[in-house]
Amino acid sequence: MFFLITIFLASICLVSDSVLSVTNNIVIKALVDSSTHGVAAVLSWLIVVLKCHNKSTMIINSVFELFLCGLMASAIDIDHFIMAKSFKLKNAMSLGKKRPIFHCTTLPIVILLLLLSASWMWDSPKMWRFGWITWISFFSHHIRDGFRRGIWLWPLGSSPPVPYYVYILITLALPYLVMVPLKGHNKISLQLSSTGYVTV
Repeated sequence: MFFLITIFLASICLVSDSVLSVTNNIVIKALVDSSTHGVAAVLSWLIVVLKCHNKSTMIINSVFELFLCGLMASAIDIDHFIMAKSFKLKNAMSLGKKRPIFHCTTLPIVILLLLLSASWMWDSPKMWRFGWITWISFFSHHIRDGFRRGIWLWPLGSSPPVPYYVYILITLALPYLVMVPLKGHNKISLQLSSTGYVTV
């Protein structure tokens, strides 16, 4: 199952990147790019959900998490319109070398650290999961953009463009890497609940 989802994730990225390389229609480019960001995030979190499922994770919660992850990954590009100060797609896609705020990888790193710290402070597994949902939605988007423009880490600046095969490998590895802290946190939560300590 995980192998098939991973292959599907790779295929989505490869096919969409091929489409983007051969079309000059900005509407098609925007739709393909945005939907690919969303689908890639959903598939990445789906791998995590299936691998890290526990009794405290209801199906309806998992569906909501998948929807939220995909929505955030696609919605990141709204900052193009904010920076362009225009609702016109042409203006939003003509920012030149300027990079809008939601494309700064420092932002999701800070959000992740804040959410994980708050999770430990208030003993909230839900906040812990939301931190990693946010990370996957942002970083899957950033690494995909990164093969064209690099990764922007304020205040250090931007890296060189990420080699294409590295971007694909990181995209495929991302959900499996996120499983490590999630599984560890699940074990701790189960141990606490077995001793009568209730988390929220």
